[in-house]
Amino acid sequence: MVPDSGPNAAGTRALNDQLQGEGDRLADATGARVDVGGVAAQLTDYQRALGSTLPLLVVALSLITFLVLIPILRAIVLPALSVVLNLLTVGASFGVVALLFQGADPPLGGPGYADILSLIAMFVVVFGLSLDYQVFILARIREAWQDTGDLHYAVTHAIDRTGRVVTGAAAIMAGVFISFALTDLTVVKQTGIGLATAVLIDATIVRMVLLPAALRLTGRATFWMPGWLDRALPAFDVEGTSRPAPSAG
Repeated sequence: MVPDSGPNAAGTRALNDQLQGEGDRLADATGARVDVGGVAAQLTDYQRALGSTLPLLVVALSLITFLVLIPILRAIVLPALSVVLNLLTVGASFGVVALLFQGADPPLGGPGYADILSLIAMFVVVFGLSLDYQVFILARIREAWQDTGDLHYAVTHAIDRTGRVVTGAAAIMAGVFISFALTDLTVVKQTGIGLATAVLIDATIVRMVLLPAALRLTGRATFWMPGWLDRALPAFDVEGTSRPAPSAG
């Protein structure tokens, strides 16, 4: 999906580029400074400036999430799966926004393109919320795996223990995000619809269907971690189950 696609946006960009080219030629011929002003030119520059940062944001946030999850989950494959599923969730929400807001006559109105600011906001918020879900669910899976060594039981047990809580929390957040759609501001409306879609997809299809399926495909490799890395990384008590050793005397 192109963040600022659509016939109007494409025409605006083309006209802005034409005026910029003519302005550069005029500046070269006269030695004067020539700028293209107006709201349309400002919006075009704004879309391009933010659009160029989106790929970098995706790579940076994915890498940071992966590195943060490694010491928490004590595994390599498990955090990688988590990041991939996060990207699938974000991609699905971007697709819904494109379906509802892009085109000559978008179903939910607007200028006919997805605003880059709403896409960036969606990506950042979805990754933050998903990380919360991930630590909650995946920590349960690892805990059950350590207790039994049975991956099938660990996945089933963790989903049974966390499914209702995750789905209920997602429903509440989705209700809040959908309320954003009642505004006339396109950026806010797109952000709300995208976030509501992402939360529902992440808590149901991704966490309850795709995650268990992916874990069963990776098998025991899910929890693999090099011994030297395991010894080097600090230990985090995610569940808060550790107890201080009793003092002597």
